[in-house]
Amino acid sequence: MELALVLPRVGGQIEELTVKKWHLAPGQAVGFGDDIVDVEANSARHMTRAARFAGLESGEQALTTPELEERGARVGFRLVASESGYLRSLTAETGDKVKVGDTIGIVTSAPDEDFGIEGATPSEFRVVANLLDGSREA
Repeated sequence: MELALVLPRVGGQIEELTVKKWHLAPGQAVGFGDDIVDVEANSARHMTRAARFAGLESGEQALTTPELEERGARVGFRLVASESGYLRSLTAETGDKVKVGDTIGIVTSAPDEDFGIEGATPSEFRVVANLLDGSREA
């Protein structure tokens, strides 16, 4: 069965992310809990309140959105598999900007299964998006 690896909504108003690092290559098996890809929001405007003020516990002063943007703040997420299969194709490469809901890869249930069949509408491969530790780079 062909499944679309779709960029999920990772928070609030984030609509576009950048692919930072693929942890798997086409042809590799994907198991439950495996890291698949890291993505990053490249604008402090899109950061969640929790991410913007994460430094408060360490005594840092809260920064405004313009200050975060000036300091190059980023928030990163890792997509983790919630099911198993085989990563067959990447439709987004490292450095590409992708929108929430875009297909970034194709997963099949068997390593030699046909995919990309014209007219087929693949189901969605289930993933979980986890906030990366240390993703606040201000």
